[in-house]
Amino acid sequence: MTSDRSDATERDVGKPIVDADENSLGRVAGVTGNEIEVDPDPDLLDRVKARFGWKDRDGDTYRIDADRVKTVTDDEVVARAPRPD
Repeated sequence: MTSDRSDATERDVGKPIVDADENSLGRVAGVTGNEIEVDPDPDLLDRVKARFGWKDRDGDTYRIDADRVKTVTDDEVVARAPRPD
């Protein structure tokens, strides 16, 4: 059973993160407070570390605000487009 929600948590680390058009943005590297750390090009080692919760993150990640999350499913995190200024 799939349970969709709109908040990412540490249990979503390692999931792919995509935009609303299913374009890959990378993988969730961490969730801290109101931010999601995204690894835009994870290799196999990065994915294994994420799944096991190993916190060896480097400067290759970027952050997005948690309010940019549209949906979290069992398989992926979907981010909404940034609001125009």
